[in-house]
Amino acid sequence: MNEPGDQPLTLSSTPDNRPPCSIISIIPNIGMSSCRGRAEAFARSLSSKLRTLGSQVAPEINSIAVMAMSAYRVMTLSEYRGRYVILLFYPANFSFVCPTELHAFSDRAQEFRMVGCEVIACSTDSHFAHCAWMMQPRKAGGLGEIDIPLWADKSMKIARDYQMLDEATGLANRGMFIIDRVGLVRHISVNDNGVGRSVEEALRLVQAFQYTDEFGEVCPVNWKPGSRTMKPDMAGKEDYFKNAI
Repeated sequence: MNEPGDQPLTLSSTPDNRPPCSIISIIPNIGMSSCRGRAEAFARSLSSKLRTLGSQVAPEINSIAVMAMSAYRVMTLSEYRGRYVILLFYPANFSFVCPTELHAFSDRAQEFRMVGCEVIACSTDSHFAHCAWMMQPRKAGGLGEIDIPLWADKSMKIARDYQMLDEATGLANRGMFIIDRVGLVRHISVNDNGVGRSVEEALRLVQAFQYTDEFGEVCPVNWKPGSRTMKPDMAGKEDYFKNAI
């Protein structure tokens, strides 16, 4: 596992193809100056790759997924058309940050379903490893019973298709994709492996994208349901800032 990094690598996309944000990742076990140089090179490379996914149809997934009670079946991404999907890549089973994230997203899976969104996680472990991890209780660092499916990506095809694979280790980066009802990628973020993601922020983003889908308005900084939005024209902008303070 990488050591904790400085900040998350982030790329958000919308249907109007706005340019991506800058990104950074941290390479472990090297000096700071070298680390920054390699991180910047990695960031440029990954930004270029991820740009091809933003606002595009998410690559199809057809792989074994482990469900509740350690049952498993072949599951496809296209089964979820008509709903939003949060696709969580994580590095490895039986690890450190990963179970904290999966517990937190699982515990609030019903909240996501209430807004028409499913949460699915994926790593390059086998479905047998997923089942074994689920059999280990939470208090021992295992998953226990969880309420979200886990895709098995032993072939590493899913991670490669989503540009999440660390080829040197065979592990997936800690990436999150928000995929909308018609299968478009609306958001991509990638954390350094030492830092977990925020369930609250994931839910907020889904609700914000859904609001823009339904009403055609845009959601300003720190928007939450019930907050003011903005019509995406000059009159709407003027009205928003006139009443913002």
